[in-house]
Amino acid sequence: MRHNSAGLTSSRSVEPTARLPRHHLKQHYKQNYGFWINDKWPADLGKHIRYPEDGFEPPNEKELSIRGFAYLRWAVDIDPLTMENCFQPEKNSAPPECLDVDEEVMVLSVCSDDEAEIPVIHYQEQVDYLLNLLGRQLQRWVNIWPRNDWE
Repeated sequence: MRHNSAGLTSSRSVEPTARLPRHHLKQHYKQNYGFWINDKWPADLGKHIRYPEDGFEPPNEKELSIRGFAYLRWAVDIDPLTMENCFQPEKNSAPPECLDVDEEVMVLSVCSDDEAEIPVIHYQEQVDYLLNLLGRQLQRWVNIWPRNDWE
């Protein structure tokens, strides 16, 4: 039996997939940890999800993206899963066709270094599912939005 920081007992030994380092000095931009994705990919996934009202009013691209992302979030059961706009890194970058006009990339983020977010330890099988689905490794990304002054 193992005891976690909340004092709960678990018979299951689960290793975290990644630990974001705690920085002593706050960085100006939030750091996300995740996968680059094509911004059309969530909509393509959402096209396979049909609602009864689609016969009366077909969904637009944004609605399809929301459906696709909601399904993915449900399927992998990673609660802080988000889609973030991030700067393109110099190494291990996304392909040029995945960049927007500002040279930014859409990232499927599994966690970040934001202290306001609930600390989460993902189960390896959840992240492995995304690794297999997307066919690439997790990496660190710098979010395009600066942190608020009060953080």
